[in-house]
Amino acid sequence: MYPETIQELMNACEWDSVRYFFVSENVFDPFIYYSHLTPLALSLLIGFFIIWKNPRQLASRILFATTMLFSAWVFFDLILWATDKPHFTIFFWSLLVLIEPFIYAGMLYFTYALLTGKDISLRQKILITLPLIPTILLAFSSFSLVGYILSNCDREALEGPLAHYGYLAEVFYTLWIAVFAIEQYMKAKDRHVRRQIIVATAGVLLFLLTLSWGNIVGSFSDDWRLPQWGLFGMPVFIAFLSYLIVQYRVFNIKLIGAQALVVALVALIASEFLFVEGFGIQILTG
Repeated sequence: MYPETIQELMNACEWDSVRYFFVSENVFDPFIYYSHLTPLALSLLIGFFIIWKNPRQLASRILFATTMLFSAWVFFDLILWATDKPHFTIFFWSLLVLIEPFIYAGMLYFTYALLTGKDISLRQKILITLPLIPTILLAFSSFSLVGYILSNCDREALEGPLAHYGYLAEVFYTLWIAVFAIEQYMKAKDRHVRRQIIVATAGVLLFLLTLSWGNIVGSFSDDWRLPQWGLFGMPVFIAFLSYLIVQYRVFNIKLIGAQALVVALVALIASEFLFVEGFGIQILTG
């Protein structure tokens, strides 16, 4: 296809330009902003709060790293909603393919560290890392993204086999978490410990399964709104984590600090809703 033809097709779509990476009329509904900015802000808040309160604990460091990866993933996805530049779409979509399996691997590592209170063995680290190697090596190749779709005006990339491989890796990590949690539950004799295992595992699995569900629905459905709900697995995970912090003092956070975290989370969700509602009206009215 000639460059002139490509430019003509892009002009025919009448895409809006982008300000500040993600501010654009291409993001046609305020719910898209809310579904991205709320999990993004909450993820950053919980990540920095945990690492600030207990920077030496292994589980704290793993959770911080994983929440930063998730925050980057959400921000890049929001850029994809807004951008009118095909090379931006290809670049940031490739980053999503690269980052997403790391989120699942990070949550597996976090679950181990949280439930056992210690690091995993070198063998386990190798087993966790091996499925990530193809993604690292091929993330910016044609195996990741085949090209840019110009047959419609949806500003989408065509995913290659690596993206689908990533979904298999995510299933592998999720099943590993479930099996490990069951093993830990069977070993535990104290009912309080068992309850902690249930709450922690439920939060992690709901987060990962919801994120996967959103991605799968987005790939096979024309309904743009449904996949956005997949991002709300992070607030659900944070709710479970906040319960563990308040009820069982995980991460060795004192009660006052835990209560302050809960208040901050509620206030942040409310302020995000008000901000996005007004922000969306401003964009839609120009």
